[in-house]
Amino acid sequence: MYLFYYKSLRTFCLLLLIKFSVCNSLIGQSYPSFTATIYDSLSSGYYFLAPLPLGVGTPINTPSQMIIDHNANVVYYKSVGSAINIGDFKIQEAIGQISYSTANKFRLMDSSFTIIDSVRCKAGIIPDDHDMQVLPNGHFLLIGYENVTMDLSSYNLFSGTGAPGSTTATVRFGVIQEQDANKNIVFEWHSKDYFSFVDMDTKWLSSPTFVDFTHFNAVELDTDGNILVSSRHLNEITKINRTTGAVMWRLGGNANQFTFTNDTEMFKAQHDIRRITNGNITLFDNGEPGVPFHPATAKEYQLDETTLTATLVWSYVNEPSIYSTAMGNVQRHANGNTLINYGWYRGSNTLFTVVNPSGAKVFELSFPDSLRSYRSFYYPTLPF
Repeated sequence: MYLFYYKSLRTFCLLLLIKFSVCNSLIGQSYPSFTATIYDSLSSGYYFLAPLPLGVGTPINTPSQMIIDHNANVVYYKSVGSAINIGDFKIQEAIGQISYSTANKFRLMDSSFTIIDSVRCKAGIIPDDHDMQVLPNGHFLLIGYENVTMDLSSYNLFSGTGAPGSTTATVRFGVIQEQDANKNIVFEWHSKDYFSFVDMDTKWLSSPTFVDFTHFNAVELDTDGNILVSSRHLNEITKINRTTGAVMWRLGGNANQFTFTNDTEMFKAQHDIRRITNGNITLFDNGEPGVPFHPATAKEYQLDETTLTATLVWSYVNEPSIYSTAMGNVQRHANGNTLINYGWYRGSNTLFTVVNPSGAKVFELSFPDSLRSYRSFYYPTLPF
């Protein structure tokens, strides 16, 4: 443990930092080494993450689940073997249980971390591990996909050269499925019935024979009872009427219906659409390289759903020269703090940062190797 002072360039005041470098040998566990920097010694609570190896480097561990407290003590750790797609390790607050995704299903655990249930898409819809929400009524909100054979020969958009698509291309379309507490399907929505092929961002069109069209990565029950869904490959957030299935509006991307204020670049390859308690929405804008460079950014928008205006009211950029290839999330806390998980952050080992409403850092965690976490979460208390 090291105790020292840090002079903030933002406020020109001295802050007390407690920096922990937790290594395997200290506890006798096989969990990976990490560095946590505590900027606010009065903070409290617990952080959930699911480290997995990505990209270059030699990770210390196989994919795993970890809970770390506000003092950077590991309070729970479990290796999950060779499952590469482990993710979304979080508390389902509607039922007080813990869930995570692996092997094309979501597993639910009780307070002893014993698996007591699982849920996945049904009726021929291929399960998707990106997101699952347990709703206040006990229903499960899931995303999946279906593969459709299409003639794409009239679309000269492929391989970065304007090449035509195949006459028998396989196109993967996202599906939303709601199941009741007994796993009966009560709502289903198929993106293939509502989206046009030209809605897609052409940077994802590398293969003329296979297209991952929507690439759903987050689904959210809106406060009015309808559904928000994030389509990464469309750079779009879509609102869907949960009764009729009609598209209510489209935010971002080629089919954008909103006027953006304070944010002319909108968002790219985004993750984690959430409606927060003040009525605004948050998301993680992964960004992209190129000119102009688009950095990874946590964003909060105020939406006027009548005039279709999106006003950027808050944002946070940790490194203006870095974008995120994949993954990531933004979580607003009850005290106004915000956790930003950077996903596959190119050029930095920082996993997540917690900032207060003024943008000052409260907590930050990083790994010394290629471990990342699809999402990370903060909870002030544990449900057990």
